[in-house]
Amino acid sequence: MTLRRLIIIDATLSSKNSRKLHCFPTCIRTLTRQNLAFGNVLAYTYFMLTKRQKQGLVKDYQKHETDTGSAEVQIALLTRQIKALAGHLKKNPKDHHSRRGLLMMVGKRRKFLQYLKRENEKSYEKVTKKLELE
Repeated sequence: MTLRRLIIIDATLSSKNSRKLHCFPTCIRTLTRQNLAFGNVLAYTYFMLTKRQKQGLVKDYQKHETDTGSAEVQIALLTRQIKALAGHLKKNPKDHHSRRGLLMMVGKRRKFLQYLKRENEKSYEKVTKKLELE
């Protein structure tokens, strides 16, 4: 599950001095784009993994105790973000900016998978099976 952070931008101020108010999941249900679109207030939602979720994924896929950036870990993190963003795009099919970000993440994951397949076939098979990619 990804963390949704709602950023409310007060557009009454100039762009340099705009105020950002951060709301976390407890208020997401009550604050939506429709009921915040009044006046000069705009709302945007961002999907991201929490620190705890990233740590869990890193522990599951790391090669050794201090490994945080291997191809296996990067593939796992990207896969989790892709799944979250894909769910968002099913609800919001006209969100083309997020779709572009999704396509970039898919391309990056594909490159990591190609690298892993070229360098370590066993690890590639293990990661793709565990993440159910193929």
